[in-house]
Amino acid sequence: MVTLILSTLLIIGGLVGIIFPVLPGVPLVYSGVLLYALVEQPVELSTVVLSVFGALTLGSLGIDWFGRILGARYGKASRAGTTGGIIGLILGILFTPLGGWSLILLPPLGVIIGELISGRERRAAATAGFWTLVGTLIPMLINLILAGIMIGWFIAAIV
Repeated sequence: MVTLILSTLLIIGGLVGIIFPVLPGVPLVYSGVLLYALVEQPVELSTVVLSVFGALTLGSLGIDWFGRILGARYGKASRAGTTGGIIGLILGILFTPLGGWSLILLPPLGVIIGELISGRERRAAATAGFWTLVGTLIPMLINLILAGIMIGWFIAAIV
């Protein structure tokens, strides 16, 4: 019972981390599933399943990192925009206690401000910011899907 509670808390923390990227979302979900599997050893969570989930978890980390970068690049963010996005990310981390949305919204806002400071037109700056936001939201959706798959297997193991 204690294992189930701890595993569930890790999984819930992971879901929060996916939506409000303060915590490592998918790795926490995986940790919860792995904890339950190692202690309770249900048939549904075999070594193969856990290995696949581990690989998906590593992939999710790459998806998070490259999603923002590719979004900014697709939006043709300049070096100033990218720097603004990094500053926005740092500010987002600092202001996370005020709400996890700061981690989602401040990097694109930083890109826009960086672009405007460098002299780019508003439309180009807004485009770069928009694609940075898309580069944040698409990985979030993919991570929710990955976590959903793991949670589905976890539920099948406990039922």
